[in-house]
Amino acid sequence: MTKKKYSTLYLLLPISYIDIIPSEHSIGIHPLTYSIPEGFDSNIVPGCIVEIPVRNDTEYGIVVGFRESAPENMEVRDIVWVITEREILAPYQIALILEISAKYLIPIHRVLWFFLSKWVMRRLGKKNFEQLTAQSYYDSTTSPSRHITILRDSIITGDILSRHITGDTVVICPDDIMLYRLQQELSEWPDILYLPSESTETKKAQAWIDIRNKKYSIIVWNRKILYYNLGAYSKILYLEDAFGREYFHYPIRIEYIDIFDMIDKQCRFWLEILSSVPRLATMHRFRHFDTHYE
Repeated sequence: MTKKKYSTLYLLLPISYIDIIPSEHSIGIHPLTYSIPEGFDSNIVPGCIVEIPVRNDTEYGIVVGFRESAPENMEVRDIVWVITEREILAPYQIALILEISAKYLIPIHRVLWFFLSKWVMRRLGKKNFEQLTAQSYYDSTTSPSRHITILRDSIITGDILSRHITGDTVVICPDDIMLYRLQQELSEWPDILYLPSESTETKKAQAWIDIRNKKYSIIVWNRKILYYNLGAYSKILYLEDAFGREYFHYPIRIEYIDIFDMIDKQCRFWLEILSSVPRLATMHRFRHFDTHYE
């Protein structure tokens, strides 16, 4: 990859230190602090990729934020290069990484892998990260709504789902059985990306790029989509079911509903849970949602 330094200054304040999540090595749940070399005139934004020294080698890292002073009693090394001038992860994803790492006590670089897999990094690196467009974000003048919709006499069908898809929506299925059925029932709908679990890692990596760049208005996939960059979408429609509830990361099991809950606390998206047989645990945890019946 051709390394380069960008001329546009992002930092207008005299900030000399940045917190970074390394991609390959970490010994705890906290980002590492690095310094910005004097005269280093680069475009550094939260969520962008930089190259950093780690031990006796270098690796990529994600910028988390800035600080005016270095931590006490800690050796701080300079960053090497800015790899991307655009953020690759959205701010809400950085907050999720920090919270998941702290809650489950997983080394923070391993949590980063959930959101930015090596397959994605490899695919982006093949074209020097030039596939990334400017990050777009949904901006609403009203507060996001929270709903639980319970179906009285029907399972979730394509016809029912279509009434709940509003604007740029991410539909989260419990399994591929429902995904394939909805794909058939919504076959006349344009601009939808369906991504079954059996898709190859290469296809999932390309889908990661397409979703971050908002190539499609509607996404239909399983629970793992919660780790993708959904910053350009306005609504997450979570189809409740008892299947596919956990992401196994040895020796920890993370419930996807925990991730959904963390996203809820950020008040970033319009959220709706649609279910014909809701779990009691879900009803209790999201009791602050408005409940509707159909």
